[in-house]
Amino acid sequence: MGIMIQLFYLIVGVYAVCQEGQYNDVELSSCQNCPAGFHNSRTNLNECLRCNPGKFQPASGGVTCSNCPEGRTQPNQN
Repeated sequence: MGIMIQLFYLIVGVYAVCQEGQYNDVELSSCQNCPAGFHNSRTNLNECLRCNPGKFQPASGGVTCSNCPEGRTQPNQN
């Protein structure tokens, strides 16, 4: 039984199971929060998505982006 647990740990350690608002940092083999301005509404992804123009996410670990308040915009980021 101990060998199975160790094998499971090795498999999960290589491919971290990340929650919404996080991404799998392959180099660190761990989950990291999406940075502000990005979001991730799915589990087990290796990257976060940038908020679309007219939307924003002010905090890290965002699951969705919100509409910018009326009269405000998100600056273009290349």
